[in-house]
Amino acid sequence: MLLIAEPLIIVWVGAEYSAAFIPLAILAATTPLGIGQNSAIQVFYAMSKHRYYAYLNITEAAFNLAISLLLVKEYGIVGVALGTAIPFVISKLIFVPHLICKFTEIPLKEYMFNLVKPIILILFLESGCLGLISYFKLDNFWQVFALASFWQILIGIILLKFIASKDDYAYAMDTVPIIGKILRRQE
Repeated sequence: MLLIAEPLIIVWVGAEYSAAFIPLAILAATTPLGIGQNSAIQVFYAMSKHRYYAYLNITEAAFNLAISLLLVKEYGIVGVALGTAIPFVISKLIFVPHLICKFTEIPLKEYMFNLVKPIILILFLESGCLGLISYFKLDNFWQVFALASFWQILIGIILLKFIASKDDYAYAMDTVPIIGKILRRQE
């Protein structure tokens, strides 16, 4: 969705609000890292190591506030978005993987590959949606919304088919029967 955020903002609320794209893009770009680390956070709790995660969050919040206050005068809302994103990315891309790998004895290289692989695939797939919006010059909110919604479902199915483990794939097939019917037809 990040790649189509600017056209979506323009057709939804108008070109005069297109400046909102930059802070939105900065904050939205960090979302996959947060989502990608959800299972790692559960590992902290399961191993009774949640105090490390708590300290990490407190430190992240302190740096968030400090960097945001430093950047807001010079860059305004974009500075605040950067002040929020920078500590978040450092925390989720460096400290969480390091701690989880230390606690679980998973090789860091393997962990990082499995974290980054779906993010790169999603960015690649999202660029197709942006290409379609540009090619067809979609300028109506409902057109962009319909295409983006369909595209997100398509990306979800592709990720499920090619990235998910066999157990996750089987679970999804059983839990959401319509997806199971669609994907099993292709097998």
